[in-house]
Amino acid sequence: MDFNSRVHIHVMCIALILLNLATFASSYELFSKEWEYYTEGYVNNLGVFHDCNSNYSIISTSYKGTSTGTSGWVTAIDANGKFLWQLRGFPTVSALATSDLDLKNGDEILLGVFGYVHVYKCDKNLMWKRVTGKSNTILSIAISDLDGDKRLEIIVGGEETRLKNLFAFSWNGSILWSTKLEGEVHAIEISDINNDGRKEIIAATTGRHGNVHKLGYVYALSSDGKKLWRFKARKGVQSLYIDDVDNDGRKEILVGAYHNFYLLDNEGVLKWNYSTRGYTREVLSYDIDNDNKKEILVASNDLYILNPDGSLRRIDPAGKYGIVDMDLLDIEKDNNFEILVASDKLYIIDANGNEKWSYTLNGDPTAVKVVDINSDGSYDIIASDSSGWIYLFSSELYQKKKRGLDLLSRARNLYAGNRLEEALEAAIEAKNIFEEIQDTSNLNDAESLISMINSLKAQRESELKTAFHYLNLSKTFYINGYYINASYWAQKARAKFREFKNKSAIEICDELIENSNAYIKIEAKSLYENCTEYYEKKDYEKALESCNGAIERFYWLKDRNKTILAYETKAKILIRYAEVLKKEREFGRASLLLQESYFIIKCIENSPLLYAPRCKFEPKSAKDIEAFYNSLLESNYTASKYAAEIEEIINLMKDIKEGKTGTIADFFKNFENVLKDIEKNWKIFAVFILIFLIIILAFLIYKLYKKRKASGIAEAVEDVEAQQRETIIEKNELDKILDKIDTETKEEVADFLEEEKGVDIFQEFEELSKEKEVPKIKRGKFSGIGLKIPKKRKEK
Repeated sequence: MDFNSRVHIHVMCIALILLNLATFASSYELFSKEWEYYTEGYVNNLGVFHDCNSNYSIISTSYKGTSTGTSGWVTAIDANGKFLWQLRGFPTVSALATSDLDLKNGDEILLGVFGYVHVYKCDKNLMWKRVTGKSNTILSIAISDLDGDKRLEIIVGGEETRLKNLFAFSWNGSILWSTKLEGEVHAIEISDINNDGRKEIIAATTGRHGNVHKLGYVYALSSDGKKLWRFKARKGVQSLYIDDVDNDGRKEILVGAYHNFYLLDNEGVLKWNYSTRGYTREVLSYDIDNDNKKEILVASNDLYILNPDGSLRRIDPAGKYGIVDMDLLDIEKDNNFEILVASDKLYIIDANGNEKWSYTLNGDPTAVKVVDINSDGSYDIIASDSSGWIYLFSSELYQKKKRGLDLLSRARNLYAGNRLEEALEAAIEAKNIFEEIQDTSNLNDAESLISMINSLKAQRESELKTAFHYLNLSKTFYINGYYINASYWAQKARAKFREFKNKSAIEICDELIENSNAYIKIEAKSLYENCTEYYEKKDYEKALESCNGAIERFYWLKDRNKTILAYETKAKILIRYAEVLKKEREFGRASLLLQESYFIIKCIENSPLLYAPRCKFEPKSAKDIEAFYNSLLESNYTASKYAAEIEEIINLMKDIKEGKTGTIADFFKNFENVLKDIEKNWKIFAVFILIFLIIILAFLIYKLYKKRKASGIAEAVEDVEAQQRETIIEKNELDKILDKIDTETKEEVADFLEEEKGVDIFQEFEELSKEKEVPKIKRGKFSGIGLKIPKKRKEK
């Protein structure tokens, strides 16, 4: 199994692990209750401040009814729910704010108690105290740097409707200015609404004694207390928020009134309004769904989500008592914000209204805030209820678990991208998180991932060593002139270096490949020229050696045409060499060469058009002589470009099959074969030889007999010839006599001789001389032809 296959398997394993992790995370609680603290009474204000150690702590105000009226107190507890200090002796504390007024360690706590402003240090020591009016009750406090001197100013609003009810103090308690607004001041916001570089104060009022059914107003004041404009609402105004809702560069004022919501421009002109149900205790504006458009959130009896143009996006029903408070958080850190709502319970919904978490308190919720109480980067929720309890809910476990899962996911992606060092770092961090939160299941998965990364890391280190080894091999072969090997190992090294994205090493490999191929091209040309030269000289061994070298180099260079040319030349050389071996009666070797030649021809014909052919003949696949010859006879080659070569192969194979060399040696070979057959079947041949000898003996006897008979005939012939000579003499003598007599006398003499002898001697001689065959000689007393020999005539 190669390296990439192993990576693929590892990635599949990690994907399955993370799928299980994601399933587990989806069911994990967003927030878990860390602690709850009982303060007694009714908690009507809740906030956070930096204690004297600059750590976040919680501050709350509570009250309860007594026989003499109401009794209120202030309680400070740390992030772990431990008591810090408490201030008692107050009636109901109507307003609460915190800020670092003196720019020293810890925040100051600002309290509104009746008409007084109390400012306490983080250690609960009083810093200063100011009165705004004995008949006034402070309802709202806002803190900001109004004049840009990097010192904070405090704006407080009260319920006084006959006298001044809006006051500005410096950080040290000095009164700066005061003014009277119509109605009770229930909400204050500070912002530069007209982009002039100076902040304005926006204050909202309702009717006397909190009567929301009467007219309400929204005021804009300069930083020195001058009124800029006023907007009249149909009902009492309870909440404000300032933001550039439509992203036009100018801020709008969001106004939450009883049964109504208003959107004003920065000059107090109404842009639009929307009717709601009940009190509007909180308004916000934010792009909660990450679509680059802000949504307006109106917390009334239900949660209204409006678009910047005033159209309704949706309504999320709340509890039977409506919404008392809300806040925003991005629990998944994905820029899609969730909404934390305090109604008859605490619950979180996403931008689409889906509930993601909820918790029912001991009493009715009175306040809720999203903070990072322990500065660990995860959200915390502090909440209070009507029964005197304060709660801390932490997303630390969720966030840590989510962080761990995110790290595992990141480690997986890095692992898949072969960035093993970063993957290992992320996986180790995830492991540490799971150890901290004692998440055994995910801890095991993280450790398994670390093990796989380390294993692959070790393997990659080995692969990197191998890559450099290949590179060194390439250099060695290049220096020693083995250019194909040099190019081969450089290509293997380059492939591995590409996995590591090692650009410098890749450049070295490219240079080695380019230079090696240039030399291979030169070698290929030279070897092919040598091949053709040896071929012409009929030095077929050297021709084949050079041709093979040329083929290897042309093929390496992927030069199809020249590779085919070299193969064609080799096929011809093999045919000629086979012809030589045939004459030397090396029929087996000759057949192998012819089979290789035929294989090359077919390989060229069947090779893809765009690629150089690779025609490597395996002797093990060779057929025996007869089988190969028969397969040639069955082939259809007439249309082939190499028909002449195939025809020549067939003719040579025919001779090889028949054992013919085309030389005088064929005769001796046949005789030798006969001797071998005799040796193999000597008994049969012995019988044949005996029969042959008998036939010869009989023939000789016959010839001898015939010769003897022929010798008898000769003697007879000699006698006949002697007689003939005698007869001729006699005839000659008669001719001399007859010449002296006339014809009649000659006839008479002839007749006489015929009567005397009883035979026509002349006719007899003529017939004897005409015989071609000698009649068979009869055994008897005398030899001859069985004719009577005439007696000599007695002389008279």
